Amino acid sequence: MKAIVYFIFGVIATSLVWVSLFAFTDIFDKAKSEEVVQETPEEEESSENIQELIVGDKWYLETMNSEESTANIFIEFDPLGNATGFSGCNDLSTSYEIKGTSITILKPVTTTLKLCIEGGEEEVEFTTILQEVDKISATEDILVLSSDEDTLVFNKEKTTTSTTSSNIAGTWQFAAISENEVATSLVEGTTVSIVFSPDGSISGEACNSFGGNYIANEEDMNLAISNLISTKKACIQPVGIMEQEDAILANLSSATRYEMIENAILRVFYSENSYIEFMKGL
Repeated sequence: MKAIVYFIFGVIATSLVWVSLFAFTDIFDKAKSEEVVQETPEEEESSENIQELIVGDKWYLETMNSEESTANIFIEFDPLGNATGFSGCNDLSTSYEIKGTSITILKPVTTTLKLCIEGGEEEVEFTTILQEVDKISATEDILVLSSDEDTLVFNKEKTTTSTTSSNIAGTWQFAAISENEVATSLVEGTTVSIVFSPDGSISGEACNSFGGNYIANEEDMNLAISNLISTKKACIQPVGIMEQEDAILANLSSATRYEMIENAILRVFYSENSYIEFMKGL
């Protein structure tokens, strides 16, 4: 009888030992999996140095996978881990974390929802790559964000190959569209203005606000307008206002050259015999 009791007691004791061992192993594994990886002093110093270099400045995209960017894309980092900027058509925002020479984009890059007449493809490519970058390096003037597949190179100063023309810079008021010698005048009760800035950007007001970039050469009178964007307000009155705006923006996007008449009239040609005519504004 005693032997049976001892045997039962031994089985129970052995079971308790195994249960305790398994429980301890499980706790140890969980603790190990939840262990927070701490930065080394060297990594922490590197993170601080990089953050000091990039925070507080506007970084303009220069190249994307070695291809020169043609859009006005930039990003700014604040010291709290937030990043904002402009992706060529829309404003963008996200958050980031730097550890050593690694960077993590912590949440999806979000953008506003403006209508992009041009530049939409580069914006999509840029935001997609930005979401995946995991390495960072920086100097006083250059910022590089990269992954194994892609590289974004930024410059602190906006670089441009644009040659702007002194005689096109200024404010102009829309007068008419002449298409193959058939003129369409300004819709009564409306105004359309456009500003060519010396820095190569354009802005304007029709029913909607619009903007973009341009390259003009006074010597050969060539003109290229790119990255046009506009707001999406719907204007009902007067009749024809939206059609007028659509025609102006579409034709500006196709601009190839321009001519000036006595420095008071600007004609932007979008085909051999078709142009938009503007009068010099104040």
